[in-house]
Amino acid sequence: MLRNLLFVLLLTALIVTETLAEQGLTNQKITFSHRALNAATTATVSATFGDDCTHAGTACIIKITFPDFIVPASPTARIVSGCGDASFGTVSKDGQTVLLPLASGKTIPASSCTFSISGMRTPESAVAADSTSYLIVIVDDNGLSSRAFGGTIESIGGKPTLYSIKSECKDGGLASGTAESCDGTPCETCTANRASFHVTHGTSCTSGLKIRCDAVYKTHNVVDLYFNTAGVEGNVWCGAFLPATYAWGSANSNGYSIGSMPILTTGTGLYSRNTISIDAADSKTDHVISLFDLEPKTQYAVHCHLDDVDESAVLTVWTNPNPVLSDVSLVRSHTSLSSTSGTLTLTFTHGTALGHGAIIILTTVTTKLFISAATAGCTATAGASSLTFTTAQAASGTGTLIYTLTTTSDDAGKSAAGNEVVITCNTNLVNPASGTTVEYQLEVTGHDTMLNVVGPTFA
Repeated sequence: MLRNLLFVLLLTALIVTETLAEQGLTNQKITFSHRALNAATTATVSATFGDDCTHAGTACIIKITFPDFIVPASPTARIVSGCGDASFGTVSKDGQTVLLPLASGKTIPASSCTFSISGMRTPESAVAADSTSYLIVIVDDNGLSSRAFGGTIESIGGKPTLYSIKSECKDGGLASGTAESCDGTPCETCTANRASFHVTHGTSCTSGLKIRCDAVYKTHNVVDLYFNTAGVEGNVWCGAFLPATYAWGSANSNGYSIGSMPILTTGTGLYSRNTISIDAADSKTDHVISLFDLEPKTQYAVHCHLDDVDESAVLTVWTNPNPVLSDVSLVRSHTSLSSTSGTLTLTFTHGTALGHGAIIILTTVTTKLFISAATAGCTATAGASSLTFTTAQAASGTGTLIYTLTTTSDDAGKSAAGNEVVITCNTNLVNPASGTTVEYQLEVTGHDTMLNVVGPTFA
C-alpha cells in the first residue's frame, strides 16, 4: 500500500515537472521606443511560448511588471507579429503591472509572439539592462507563476561610452615590446631607452606611468569627444575638469549635473562644458561634443553623463602644445641716431604657459641696441600682472638681450598661456650711428623661434 502511494506521488511530481517545463518561455526580449528617464515610451515584448495560452472557457491573462514605470490606468496593447489569431481584451494595470487578458475565444499558440504596450513613462532613475525586477505571470490552465521575465531587456537611462586613443610606451614602439615608463608623470612623452608610443583606438583607456590617453581629436585649446549612448536618447553633458585626478564620485556626491556646475578659472573643478540633445532615432549612432577654451599642453579629466547623471568612465585627455608667438613687436621710443635715452619695448603673446626659469632671448641681426654687457633697467607685465626676472642682461658686444625667468616659488615668474607680455627697458640703450632698420629674432622657451622680424627704423 505504502509502495503504491509513493509511486503515485513520484508519478505526479514528474507530470507537474513536465507541465511546468512546457510552460517555460524562451527567447524573451523587451525593447523600448524611448529609454531616457521619465519619457513616454512603448515597450515591445517578445517570447516563444512553450504551450498554448488560451481563452476558451478560462481566462488567459499575461501579467508583466515594469519596475518603477508610470503605468496609466488603461494602457494600450496590440499584437505586432506571430501570436496566432490572438488579440487582447481590456488591458488594465495593477501598480507597475500591466494586465493583458486575451479576447474571448483567442489563443496564443506554442510559438513566437510579439506585442507592444503603449502609454507608459519610464522611471525617474536608471534601470539596468536585463534587470530581474521585470516580472511575468501567466494565468490560464497551464499557468506560469511569478518569476523574472529573463532574456534580454534594454536598459532605461545609462551612460555615454567615450572613444579614445591609447598610447602605450613600448620598447621600439611595438605592440609586443616591453612596457616602459614614460618620460615623466603624468605620462606625456615616451622617448627613453629606444621606446616610443604604440597607439591603438578603443573605448577603454586608463592613463598611468606607461600609458597616455587622448581624445580622438584635439587642438591646443579644444578637444572633440566622440561617444555612443547605446540607444539611450536624451541630453548629454560633458565637462573638462582639473586636476586630471579629479574624482567624480567624491567631488560630485551631491549628484549635480555638469550643466549646473560653476565654471572655474582656478582651483579644483569644471573648466569647460558642452551639451547636445540626442533623439531616439539617432540614439544608436556616434556623436561628438567639443569642449572649448582649454589651456594648451594640459591634461584634463573628462566626465560625461545623460539625464540621470550617471557618469561615464573618466577619460584623461591632453591638449596640444601651442608653440606660437603672435602680435610680436619691438618699439624704440627715440629713433634718432646714437641716442641713449628713451625706452625699448618688446611685446608678444605666447601660446604656451611660461613657467619658472623660462628664457626669453632677443637677438638683433644687423646692429646692437645695448651699450654693454650690463643689466638693463627692464620691467615687464604678463597679462594684468607683473613678470619678474633674475637676470636681464645684454651679452657683450653682440646686441643680444637675455631674460631668464627663475623667480623660485612665487607666481611673478610665471605667465599663463595666451598672455600678452610687455617688456620695457630704459637703461643701457644705444641707437645705431647710421640710418638702418633693425631686424631681430625672438626665442621663448617652449615656442617656435621668430626669425627675421622687422623692428624699428633709425634715421
